[in-house]
Amino acid sequence: PLTSILGYQELIKEGIISSKKDLDYANTRTLEEAQRMREIVKYMLENSTMVNAISVSDHDVSKYVNTILDSLSYELKQKKIKVKKHLDKMIVRISHDDLDKLIRNLLINAIKYNKVNGSIEITVDKKEKTLCIKDTGIGINAKDLPLIFDRFYMADKGRSRDNDSSGIGLSIVKRVVDYYKFRIDVESKVGEGSSFTIHF
Repeated sequence: PLTSILGYQELIKEGIISSKKDLDYANTRTLEEAQRMREIVKYMLENSTMVNAISVSDHDVSKYVNTILDSLSYELKQKKIKVKKHLDKMIVRISHDDLDKLIRNLLINAIKYNKVNGSIEITVDKKEKTLCIKDTGIGINAKDLPLIFDRFYMADKGRSRDNDSSGIGLSIVKRVVDYYKFRIDVESKVGEGSSFTIHF
């Protein structure tokens, strides 16, 4: 969220965004990201182990993918990342907040650890009932794979600092996956990228 907030405010300060329409959009996005940052801080302070399963209902995974991609458009443009989508309409029973956390954290990582001019391939497969997010990023060492879902664990601490990583994104993903009895598979090769597949 802070990356988006700072990015939009810098564009406004430099006069790159100046029309009323663009200013309104930038201000709206800044407020949305600030509210999301507030939720992250709240999560960190409470150190909660709970997921938001109270308001469970049916949600279309593909719809959430598109909505979250739109909210991350600034970050995608900044790194010139191309997105390839193969999205079936697939309904899963989960809370709104938990589905957002699941998809958003995986997409943020796919952007954050990707290469400039890289790509992200997103597949929602109704028949297999899976969501797969594959990137062309830095990849993960085999020795680190068993640890990447641990809270605050960062496989490459130097690069994590460069990317303002907190080390909690994948731990949140794993917590949601475990609570709903989903499954997550990871394949990765250093220098070539990573693939995260959620089996609903």
